[in-house]
Amino acid sequence: MRRYEAEEDELRRYEAEEDEMRRYEAEEHEMRRYEAEEDELRRYEAEENEMRRYEAEEDEKRRYEAEEDEMRRYEAEEDEMRRYEAEENEMRRYEAEEDEMRRYEAEEDEKRRYVAEEDEKRRYEAEEDEMRRHQAVK
Repeated sequence: MRRYEAEEDELRRYEAEEDEMRRYEAEEHEMRRYEAEEDELRRYEAEENEMRRYEAEEDEKRRYEAEEDEMRRYEAEEDEMRRYEAEENEMRRYEAEEDEMRRYEAEEDEKRRYVAEEDEKRRYEAEEDEMRRHQAVK
């Protein structure tokens, strides 16, 4: 009986060891599953970080392009302003030339009037002289 009890004890110890081994293996399996999940989570977080970096770079690129567009618009407006000012300057030069031409024509008209008045005065004086000669002859 003792032998039977000893064998029973031995069998229980063996079964307890087997149970302990299964618990250990289950814990090992659980640990590996946990570590795999942790690795997957780290990969996911790394991908998320990479995506955020990419999106930040894209945002920065869009901001840079928007600033470049704004600079080109500003430069185009500046060019337009310079063209407008050049046209205004050209118009003022044209108007100044027109004014100068009108002054020149007015001076020429004044000279012609003076010459015409002088011619008229000489004709009048010549007629006066002719009349005096005619009266002197009589």
